[in-house]
Amino acid sequence: MKRIIAFLLTFTLLLSFIACSEDEAAQSSTAESTEASEAVSNESSAQASEEASENACIEASDEASEEASDESTEESKEESKEESKEESKEESKEESKEESKEESKEESKEESKEESKEESENETDSVGLAYTVNDDGATCTITGIGTCKDNDLIIPSKINGYAVTSIGRAFEGCTNLTSVTIPDSVTSIGHSAFSCCESLTSITIPDSVTSIGSYAFQGTSLTSISLPDNVASIGEYTFSYCTSLTSVTIPDSVTSIGGHAFQGTSLTSITIPDSVTSIDYYAFQACYSLTSITIPDSVTSIGGHAFQDTSLTSITIPDSVSSIGEYTFCGCESLTSITIPDSVTSIGDSAFIYCSSLTNVYYQGDIEEWNNISINNDNAPLTDATIHYNYK
Repeated sequence: MKRIIAFLLTFTLLLSFIACSEDEAAQSSTAESTEASEAVSNESSAQASEEASENACIEASDEASEEASDESTEESKEESKEESKEESKEESKEESKEESKEESKEESKEESKEESKEESENETDSVGLAYTVNDDGATCTITGIGTCKDNDLIIPSKINGYAVTSIGRAFEGCTNLTSVTIPDSVTSIGHSAFSCCESLTSITIPDSVTSIGSYAFQGTSLTSISLPDNVASIGEYTFSYCTSLTSVTIPDSVTSIGGHAFQGTSLTSITIPDSVTSIDYYAFQACYSLTSITIPDSVTSIGGHAFQDTSLTSITIPDSVSSIGEYTFCGCESLTSITIPDSVTSIGDSAFIYCSSLTNVYYQGDIEEWNNISINNDNAPLTDATIHYNYK
């Protein structure tokens, strides 16, 4: 009995133990299940969290990317603007440079043109000429050849900013000069300016020149000369002994021809304009080739020796002349005839001496008027010739 009770107790205990074990197993299972569930939950939560995190990162990344893109776009725009500005600036600079270059070129051209007119910038202008500044402080006078080595001289219109207005006794004896060009800034050519320039064959004188001094071209080798329209007088010895001078044009602005002006030249003929009132002594003396001359009615005075030793064949004295000076036609061995007006009241000593060919005198007055003329000594060729009275 005791064994049965013990067995039952043992069995009861065993059942109780089994029951406890099952409870514990169940609890353990539940715990494990709970833990598993929690783990799964945790994992799920972790995954969800990760996914959320990833999504958040993606979204953040996308947002950041969008922001970056926006920023990049903005930056790109800004950079583009900046680049555009820079390019624009550069282009503007380049254009400005090009324009500046073009303007500079144009200015340079204009300046070059001006300089060419004003200074010795013209490559052909002669340089090194000596000069002095005139009292006005703005003009100058050429005074010498200076360091210039040119044989073909081109005088500049300006030297160092000073307008060249006159030529002094600058080139006297410059035997190597062959040609001279004078600018239109010059108004006067002084005494002996080109005297004894033995090789000088050509000169250009502008219309601006109003005054030519005595001896200006004496002894040069000029072959022809055309005087400018504004010259008022031809001074003494201006072209004397220019032995190659065969032609001269005298403008109607000239009122007087000075003594010895064309003495010893090779002129063959000359027409004196009706502006001239006086022909001074020796004006055409020793012009051995001079065969013809026209003297206008404006001339009132013919100086002594004026046509001495020329080859004139005939001459008409205008009726404005009242006297014929001494030796006026002395030695004119080719002179065969002369016309004398009734205005002449005196004929100087030796006016017609050595005129061995003179045979005819045409007098515009009558014999009585002729006899009233004061004919001085040594004029036998005149008085011995045939006198034709009342010649018209």
